[in-house]
Amino acid sequence: MQAVTHLFQIHNRSTASSNAWTETEFPLPSREAMLRFRQVEGLTTPIFTYAALQEDNIVRIITIKPLNAEIKNLYCVFLDFKSGPIPRFAVNASVKNIPEDHNSTFTAAYISCQINTTESNPDYVGLVPEKNQAQWPSHMTSIEGGGDSQKVSEEVSSARRPWEEREVEFSVCTPPMFFKFDNAAQLVEMLEMSRLLGAGRVVFYNNSIAPNVDAVLSLYIRQYQLGMDSLEVKVHSWQLPTFVENGVNKTIEKQEDIHYYGQMAAVDHCLHRYRKVSRYIVFSDLDEVVIPVRHATWSELIAERQGETNTGT
Repeated sequence: MQAVTHLFQIHNRSTASSNAWTETEFPLPSREAMLRFRQVEGLTTPIFTYAALQEDNIVRIITIKPLNAEIKNLYCVFLDFKSGPIPRFAVNASVKNIPEDHNSTFTAAYISCQINTTESNPDYVGLVPEKNQAQWPSHMTSIEGGGDSQKVSEEVSSARRPWEEREVEFSVCTPPMFFKFDNAAQLVEMLEMSRLLGAGRVVFYNNSIAPNVDAVLSLYIRQYQLGMDSLEVKVHSWQLPTFVENGVNKTIEKQEDIHYYGQMAAVDHCLHRYRKVSRYIVFSDLDEVVIPVRHATWSELIAERQGETNTGT
């Protein structure tokens, strides 16, 4: 069920009187809605946001945008439950490409907005062009790692608090699985080898997988949730965006559209989502494993490289 709260439509930010506000119902995103790319409306350039992650006083929004498009005059509008269901403030947003050097039409990017955490710790963020900064964004994205979780519904908060997950020494981030990936044997081999080498968590991005792979992932997830396995498997939906261009629906999926199904956006999300609950992060394809030559685990290898004798320090 989609969580709904009462918010207020801003008609005139410069007017302080109560006549400047009218109450409306604004639907907060459900867990399913948060796990997909959504287009920011009101812009002449199509950009798509996936997730928002707070680190200290910066909110970082995982994004896909046209490679050569320069996005200016974009604002983040924040919603803070502690002060009531109204946007506390809007701040200028910075948009930067993540270098890929493949000259595809679209590229991974990130949008960052700075907040004053001593005054506010917002729960949601939306994007609007400068001319519309006194209006509600087309959609709000839950901020993971920030906000007042006690005042958010369980449906929303359970999907937005990665920092409450257990800390592990090694998290493994993998690129998107696509084209109905069906090599279940390779998947199990990769998971079990990662476990032996010291991984406590393996993160996947599902663009398209076959039923047998889905069954394997579901088994690992269920075993961990029941306390029967120490290896945590996380699977994020990774359906690339569809948009309308000249009256035609287009999906960003081909190599000329974006490199390797938006791999760098997935890497960016995995790094910034799990860095606070991982001592180290390993980036690895499903068919690649970092194997120490003289050590049984990654911990032993790192301990030697750091000149440590006690692998627990």
